[in-house]
Amino acid sequence: MSRILTFNAGSSTIKLGVFEGGGNGDATQVAGGVLDLRVSPLQLKFNHGGVREASALDAAIGDDLSGVIDALLAWLEARFGGEAFAAVGHRIVHGGMDFDAPVLLDDAVIEKLDALSPLAPLHQPSGLKLVRAMQRTRPGLPQ
Repeated sequence: MSRILTFNAGSSTIKLGVFEGGGNGDATQVAGGVLDLRVSPLQLKFNHGGVREASALDAAIGDDLSGVIDALLAWLEARFGGEAFAAVGHRIVHGGMDFDAPVLLDDAVIEKLDALSPLAPLHQPSGLKLVRAMQRTRPGLPQ
C-alpha cells in the first residue's frame, strides 16, 4: 500500500489530503486538512479517521516555504510513521497547452509552468512556490 500527499496551495492557505492506494490506480482519502499561513504560529486543522484536530506549527513562513513544509512533513510523519509518503501531488491551476494530464515534475516542467503564471497570477506562483519547497525539503520524493 502506498500513501500520497496532495497539496492545493492558495495565497494564504494550503489544503492537503492524504490518500492510500493498493497500487492498482485507485486511492482512498484517509485524511485532510488546511494549513493557515496568515497567523503565527501557523494553524493546521486536520481530520484523520473522523478525528478532528487543530495544531499549531512552529515555523517561519519565509519567502520559500521550506520551513513551513519541513514542519508540516515532520508533523504528518509523526502521525503516519517515518518517511510516510511515496509521492506528492499538486493542484497547479494552469497547464497551458502542454499539460492537460498529470506529469512528473522536474525542472523543465516547472519552468514551463512558471511561464504560465501571468494566466493565473494569484494561484500559479503559490503552487509553484510549494513545489520548489518540496524539492528542497524532500529532493528524492516524486511530485
